[in-house]
Amino acid sequence: MGDASVIYATVDLINNYLNPDEISILSFNPNYDVKYLELPSNVQVLPSPAREAPSIRQKIEVISDMFIFLVWALFLRIGIDISCVFSRNRQKVAEVLRGADLVIIRGSDTLTDIYGIRSITLNLFNIFLSLFIRRKTVALSHSIGPFKTRIWRILAAKLLRKIDCFAVRDKYSRELLEEMGIPSSKVHLLPDIAFMLPPKKTRLPQLMEMNPQQLHVGLIPSALVWRFLAQDEKETRYVSYISLFSRIIDYLVETYKASVILIPHVLYWRADDRKTAQDIYKNVRNKEKTYIYYDYNPRKVKYVISRLDFLISPRMHPIVHALSTGVPVIGIDYNMKIKELMKSFALEEFVIDINELDFEKLKSKIDKVVLELDSLRNRVIKAKNSMNMKLKGYRTLLIKLLCRDNK
Repeated sequence: MGDASVIYATVDLINNYLNPDEISILSFNPNYDVKYLELPSNVQVLPSPAREAPSIRQKIEVISDMFIFLVWALFLRIGIDISCVFSRNRQKVAEVLRGADLVIIRGSDTLTDIYGIRSITLNLFNIFLSLFIRRKTVALSHSIGPFKTRIWRILAAKLLRKIDCFAVRDKYSRELLEEMGIPSSKVHLLPDIAFMLPPKKTRLPQLMEMNPQQLHVGLIPSALVWRFLAQDEKETRYVSYISLFSRIIDYLVETYKASVILIPHVLYWRADDRKTAQDIYKNVRNKEKTYIYYDYNPRKVKYVISRLDFLISPRMHPIVHALSTGVPVIGIDYNMKIKELMKSFALEEFVIDINELDFEKLKSKIDKVVLELDSLRNRVIKAKNSMNMKLKGYRTLLIKLLCRDNK
């Protein structure tokens, strides 16, 4: 839902301010995106040359595509287009890349090696392809790094220096890009573009509709973040994570008579939050006050989050949805991006580092949020209004980027 939120917000931005004939999404998971994304009529979804591949057969197909598009790019550099010998789908992707006025590397935190070699290789390959065929390229709404290994930092730096413009969403990324030798004039610090995503009214979970005066707390289960816990054994980390969040739900229900809405935010085969949510639910004593809610439309998810009293989340984009609709947050940070985001709303005291996460620490944050709920809402709303002004920078940035060669 984070990726989908960024895609929807970026498509809206382009259509509102640039009036393009066509927008093409080169997708890491085209079957999923074609099925679930509700896109305007001028948007098409195509398979990205480098993309996710669950099966061996699909992995072979992706490696073949990467090699074929690399050869195509080499020939295109010398003025020869060999895409006429491609299959129909590959021809369409080649046509889109060759004819693009602007290539946007959509916002994410994938320009890092902390998620493994596969992730950074796929993302850097697609950037390389765009730059190699000399397309104007901009990276919108990114977090850059961190890099665990020197070689990936060097490779990323060599490639990123060629990008025309960056919009980064935290100061750490801006400083890292400048350390990599990228001129500060190319780097713009702007809020996450998903702040611009409008919520879409939908039916609320029954627990929220039946008891509107009750305290409603959202909890984002993450199939990823438990891996960053301090324990050594993988199995121990997962069990500890499930146990912690089950205990927190029971604490909220028994202490504050709250209803707790578990909201899976990643609905994807590699890291499916729905399975984690189910495991947490199985361990909860107060199941009658606990509900699992998810939807494939991030606008609807954002609407449900907007009706909560506060949110507990180790994932960034649910936090964006909450803060952009005036909902206080307790953030669990595992790679600095959440800490930076919460700091921009003067909520850094409500961030827990993943290495320090335990029941007592999370419980104390919950107690403080409940005690100060009204003042925290006012603080979030005030910061949100200020952030809305900064979001106008995206419009200015895109128009300048496209028009500077055609004054």
